[in-house]
Amino acid sequence: MLFLYLSVTLLYILIIITLSTLFHELGHGFFAKIFGGKIITIELGFGRKIASFGIFQIRFIFFWKGLCLYNDLKVNNKMSRCFIHIGGVLFNFFLCIICIFLLQHTRHFSLYLNILLSINSAMVLFNLLPITIGHLNTDGKQLYATIRYGSSSFENKH
Repeated sequence: MLFLYLSVTLLYILIIITLSTLFHELGHGFFAKIFGGKIITIELGFGRKIASFGIFQIRFIFFWKGLCLYNDLKVNNKMSRCFIHIGGVLFNFFLCIICIFLLQHTRHFSLYLNILLSINSAMVLFNLLPITIGHLNTDGKQLYATIRYGSSSFENKH
């Protein structure tokens, strides 16, 4: 019975990481759309492509890493680029606020809501760090580069 419970919990964690990553990338896409951009693709994961649905692509290792490609911003200035860079973090933060509200007002699903809150809190904190991992910059590093230099190395990718 314990094995089944741990297996279901692990599966839930993988699903939550995937959905939280999708929500994060939708945040970048949302702000790109607000500033007149065209969303080319939203990718989840890395490795070979295993499925695609419209603008969405799912890669082999789907529960980690995401990317939002856009172009043709109608409002393309430092402020609009900063909002696009921070959009994913704002969406994850909003999800944290919803989790806190639900945890205070319901006793149902508290374990799963705590997992959702923990994962999204970690995503907020991690993505605000101005660091490079491998060849990818975090949103925090892109935001820093945009504020300091006017643009980042991944201007149309998030």
